[in-house]
Order: sequence, then C-alpha cells, then structure tokens
Amino acid sequence: MSIGEFIWCLLPRAYKRIKQSVSEIYMLCSAVGEKYEEIMQLIFSIRRAWLIETAPEWALALHGIDRRMPRLPDEPTEVYRQRLLGAYATYALGGTNTGIIEALKALNLEVTIEELYKTDPTKKSEMNIVVSNLTEPISLIKLKSIQLIIKKTKASHAKLASFMVVQTWDEYDAANITWDELDALEITWDEFDLGGWLNA
Repeated sequence: MSIGEFIWCLLPRAYKRIKQSVSEIYMLCSAVGEKYEEIMQLIFSIRRAWLIETAPEWALALHGIDRRMPRLPDEPTEVYRQRLLGAYATYALGGTNTGIIEALKALNLEVTIEELYKTDPTKKSEMNIVVSNLTEPISLIKLKSIQLIIKKTKASHAKLASFMVVQTWDEYDAANITWDELDALEITWDEFDLGGWLNA
C-alpha cells in the first residue's frame, strides 16, 4: 500500500463515494503521497549525511570544514572518516598525551608514549610514540594523517623524537610505498630495519 492509498483509507466514507478513477480527492491523496515519499527519502539522506559514520563523501567535506580538518590529497574516504571521528578528542584533549592516544584510537591504532626525560633528563620535551596493534600494512597516506594528528594534539613545547610502526619488508611491499616515498620520510636504513619511522 502506498502512502497515497493509506491517506485515502483514513478519509471518512463520505469522501470515498466517488470512484477513485474520477475522484479529485483521490488524485490529491495520490499526489500528496508521492511528495511525502520523496520528502521522507530526502529526510533519510539528510540524516545519513548528518552523521560522520554514514555520511557520503560530499558531506564528509562539510564535516571537515566544520572541524577545521581538511582532507589530505589522495586520502582514502574511510581514513578521512576515522580522522573526523577523532576530531573532538583531538581538540578537547589537545596538548596532552591522553589526547594523542585518544585521537589515534580513531584510526584504530593503539599507541604507547615514551617520555625520554625519564631515562635522559636532558631530553625534557622529547617523546617516542610506538604503534603496537597493526593488523594490516600502513600506507604513506595514513602515515601523513597520523603525523597531522600528532602535530595538532601534542603540547606546543613537545618534540616528537620518533614515531615507530613495527612492520616487515613484505608489509611495506603490500602497502605499495615507493623508495622515493620512504626517502621523503627521512628514514635511515638502520632505523628502517627496526620498523617504520615518521619524524615530526
């Protein structure tokens, strides 16, 4: 049963004595029903766009403007979506280690932060960040997203000494990272043997 037919059924009997084929009231019900269905579909699409979890690409761009988080060049849609979901944690807990941890959770990354002053008093503002729960190769685009999140979230006086992602040679191959892209990350080969490093 369409919406128009449903409205017609709700009318008093007096309005339904004329055959549907010639009833102007039935025609009105049908027209209203069609518009009602169009409006409902529009409302549903607006509701999907309103939520970052279900927003289409065009709506993600608007969420990014609202949160001052523009999309990075060639950034995959789902990586950008996860970064937007972590926006409030990025800003609300900005300047704290907890903020960095919560913001990176939006990218499904579990990290530990090692403050170097605990082992070397001369390095009061430096820290290492280590990712420990990778389930798939991490791409260069995602590394750039991580770098941006850390820069937005860390304390202004803090310096990122290193960011380590434990990956194998095969995992880097699977992520399709070129030699030039690795060089752009400013990684020494000794460091690369230990994992992937991203300097802030």
